[in-house]
Amino acid sequence: MPPDSSIEQQAQGELVCLHLRGPFDVDSASRLARRLADLEPTGLVLDFSGTCSFRDAGVAIAAEALRPHRVALRGLPRHPLRVFQAFGIGRDALASTG
Repeated sequence: MPPDSSIEQQAQGELVCLHLRGPFDVDSASRLARRLADLEPTGLVLDFSGTCSFRDAGVAIAAEALRPHRVALRGLPRHPLRVFQAFGIGRDALASTG
């Protein structure tokens, strides 16, 4: 990710929590997708509370990479949450929170 973007990984019991910081665009989403490819399919919490902007193309890239995981989404504004939900992410398995 660019220097102003980061992903911090934290274990929370059986869940993996990824805290995202900075803009969420195509580049940062691609880096997130590579990080997710290294994880076993698992329960995952994505915390977007530290992000400052969203690009729909980035959300689409991330949504595709999230398909093998049970996902809870946190800290998302309404529009990006709806885009994730349109891709079927964050609707079931783990509850989405805003």
